[in-house]
Amino acid sequence: MEKYLQYAPYITTIIAVLSILGGFLKYIDSRNREEKRLSYENFLQITDKIAKLSTPHGKISVLELILTIYQLQNLKNYSKTIIPILVYLKACPPNFDGKKSENYYNEAIDYVLNELNMSKLDRFFASLRMIKMDRLPRRRFAPPRNDNAATVVLNDK
Repeated sequence: MEKYLQYAPYITTIIAVLSILGGFLKYIDSRNREEKRLSYENFLQITDKIAKLSTPHGKISVLELILTIYQLQNLKNYSKTIIPILVYLKACPPNFDGKKSENYYNEAIDYVLNELNMSKLDRFFASLRMIKMDRLPRRRFAPPRNDNAATVVLNDK
């Protein structure tokens, strides 16, 4: 029995660490579930704004519609649902006041479709292409200090 009692502190420490680890994993799981729920609610709110456009009583401004379309790019988890909606919106555009509004509308849809269709690797290479090496500020180094000159001046005094 004494043989097992000498290991008791180690066993209780391991049990305490495992219970803390279990609580941490449970916290991470609940946080991930909450993020998914909020993301889905955000998706429903955005699609509801777009759906208001198709109803006769729903009024939505062109600017609000374009901003809502741009918000869809943040919901990459729902891209399988969003892409057909955007294709439909592009095929059946609402009546706009001017040609300029329609251009912005189509540009927003094309941009979001492109972002949703891009893979992570394509997105990485696209971000690299945006960085132009010749436009980055070049670091200018000061000329090397001549420590001997300082010592010569000190020695002359």
